[in-house]
Formats: sequence, C-alpha cells, structure tokens
Amino acid sequence: MASEPGSPLPTERDASSASSLVTPLTGDSSYRAWTAAGLTSLVFSACTCTGVASSFLPPPAMLCGGASELKAATEETQQIIQEIKSQLEEKESRNFDICEAVSYRTQVVAGTNYFIKVHVGNDEYFHVRVFQRLPHENKPLELTSYQSKKAKHDDLTYF
Repeated sequence: MASEPGSPLPTERDASSASSLVTPLTGDSSYRAWTAAGLTSLVFSACTCTGVASSFLPPPAMLCGGASELKAATEETQQIIQEIKSQLEEKESRNFDICEAVSYRTQVVAGTNYFIKVHVGNDEYFHVRVFQRLPHENKPLELTSYQSKKAKHDDLTYF
C-alpha cells in the first residue's frame, strides 16, 4: 500500500482497515505490531513526512517531548504537591493552610515534568512545575518553577 514516487496516494477505501496498512518505511505490514506496542504516533509522523495519506491513521496520543492533555488531579499529584509544599512556602515566604492539586499535565523528558494547578485558599491558585528525576538517580522531587496570582479559570500551560 506504500506509494511509489509519482503514483497516487492510497485512499481511505484502499486502507479500509488499519490492519491492511503497509508502512512506507519498512515496506511490510508491521503497522499492527506498532499499534499493539503503542507506537502509532511514530507511524503517524513517519507517514505524514513521507506523503502517505494519513487520514486513516489515528492521531498521535502525545507529541514527543510535548505536554500531555489536561487531566483531573489524582492521589499521585496530590502527594507530589504535599512533597513540594515546603519548597513553595519557602519561595513565597508564607505558609499555606490549603494546598490542593486541581489539575495537571505531564511532560516526559529525562524524567518527568509535572505542571500542576494548585488551590492555596480563597480564590488563589498557583501553577507549579515539579521535576521528578529518573528512579536510578534517587533524588527528591524539585519545584523548578511556579506562577503565582493565578485564577481557577486560567489555562495550565507549559512555562
């Protein structure tokens, strides 16, 4: 199903099921194995770059190195906030009675950046970036950056 130079691109009808896709990179039908391994983003990017019609491919789950979609806070993100609360209090030179994770995004780098919206009481919110190193480094969580004077409706974006 790979396109030869000068030949028309395959149509959605030609690729009526993802299992019939033949990747232009390998010339075989390894797409099914890549899908099972969660590598459809790689296939999607490669096919887009090589000119294969990509309308039948699933969109990438996450851009490599990019931040994830916004998610509701979990017990894990609340635990992260509890662990870095003293760092935030030290930088702000005040104590917080409330320090509650509201939502978050992640970014996988050489470790993980957590972008977390934190409610600290009344109508006051902070956006914090916390870096979690790889496990073999055996280092604590680090508050690497934060933004104060945020509101509940402010978008949590990369900073």
